[in-house]
Amino acid sequence: MVRVFKSDQICKDIETLVETKRVNYIDAVVMYCDQHQLDTTDIPKFLNDKIKAEIEIEAEGLNIIPKKSRL
Repeated sequence: MVRVFKSDQICKDIETLVETKRVNYIDAVVMYCDQHQLDTTDIPKFLNDKIKAEIEIEAEGLNIIPKKSRL
């Protein structure tokens, strides 16, 4: 059986993980991928701009990516 993943539901589920499990967005995405047997490289196309921005901020804070200037 093929599962269909909808972007809005994935984002809602990730937001729920952040709120209920009190984890950051990076961890929530990894948890979601583990729970649904998805590869983490497949998930970015399903994420909305808010979640992508939160992940970018977290990655900058963890020195995973270079910090950008923000206004």
